[in-house]
Amino acid sequence: MNWPALPLRRIFRIVNGGTPSPADENWGGGIPWATPADLGRVRFGSIETTQRTLTTLGAASGSSIAPAGSILISTRAPIGYVASATVDMAFNQGCRALIPKVALDVRFFVYQLLAMADRLQMLGQGSTFLELSSDVLANFPVYVPPLEYQRRVADFLDCALKRMVSLRRRRVDLSRALRERFLATAALYTGRSMVWDLSSEAIPLRRFLIGVKTGATPPSLEEGHFVDDGIPWYGPANFLDDPELGAPTKLVRRESISAGVVPIFPAGSTLLVGIGATAGKVAYLDHPASANQQITALVPRSDVCSRFFFWQMWSAGDELRRTAPYTTLPIINNDFVKSFPVYMPGIEEQKSHARELDVEWRRMRALEDVIARLDRLLLDRWQTLITEAVTGRIDVSTARGFEV
Repeated sequence: MNWPALPLRRIFRIVNGGTPSPADENWGGGIPWATPADLGRVRFGSIETTQRTLTTLGAASGSSIAPAGSILISTRAPIGYVASATVDMAFNQGCRALIPKVALDVRFFVYQLLAMADRLQMLGQGSTFLELSSDVLANFPVYVPPLEYQRRVADFLDCALKRMVSLRRRRVDLSRALRERFLATAALYTGRSMVWDLSSEAIPLRRFLIGVKTGATPPSLEEGHFVDDGIPWYGPANFLDDPELGAPTKLVRRESISAGVVPIFPAGSTLLVGIGATAGKVAYLDHPASANQQITALVPRSDVCSRFFFWQMWSAGDELRRTAPYTTLPIINNDFVKSFPVYMPGIEEQKSHARELDVEWRRMRALEDVIARLDRLLLDRWQTLITEAVTGRIDVSTARGFEV
């Protein structure tokens, strides 16, 4: 279909946003204040609420207000988040508002701009971070079909969006069910479930350890402790949803370990995040390493299967967080860990259960990978569908959307 391509300034008024001063009288009022992060959480469609709000004074003194029915687009950090405002809304300097100057269906242009996000990003300029200027945005060309066709395309994509969201929700539910099933299996094999009477068979953790070591950070005023070729040094950010750790934060010199600046943890240790928002997370260490002071290494005895020990602590993560004594900041101190009750069957049973849990984990992760690939295909198909619909490559009066 041959639709005219017009610059955005022909059909929208482009308005810049801003941030008022931090004075109390500017914040916490009844006017939503959108940022790129708020638009990113919406992902598709419309925005009504934001993390922060402004007072009337704040909006007047340091921001702009887009009326309901406007389009908000992030023009830096990053470029290309798009949503329609369902209420009058202020916004910061990372966004710009497109306020309609002519009769149009805002939904159609939201979808079109989403489809063109890559092109918008390519137009960004700047040395520190990329930004899409008002002039460049104002001259960005968009297709402008007749109003009735805009509505038909928007209705078609709204229906497709509902189906896509429903499919993605089902995949999220399936992933959650896989995790819950594995957690139940791990609780069964490690004795954390009610299958075993922990009151009679549980033993304090200290009985199975040869060491509980807390990590350390080299003094900030001293240089040269971190190198390009050294021993991995971990922090809480390196703990993933997998048993193994992510890439280390830094590599520490062997001489710093020999000098006792930071400790060394042996392979086979279970690392535990002992403080902060991720307290209770654990990972299995399959190589010698060090860590910062938020990490505790639990080193099992030689007559304990280190992998079973890890799965025992992994299964107990929520229990550790729930029962640890702290007031505000989550802290799992070493004394509490040493007295934590665990179940330890004979060594052969430990090894057998550890092998079975490793197999179950790999099976679950393989299924999660399949689900993730399907989700990526779904999003790719959705992006293609938007592009085809807003550019007229498909006739939405006869198209069925997509089947996934």
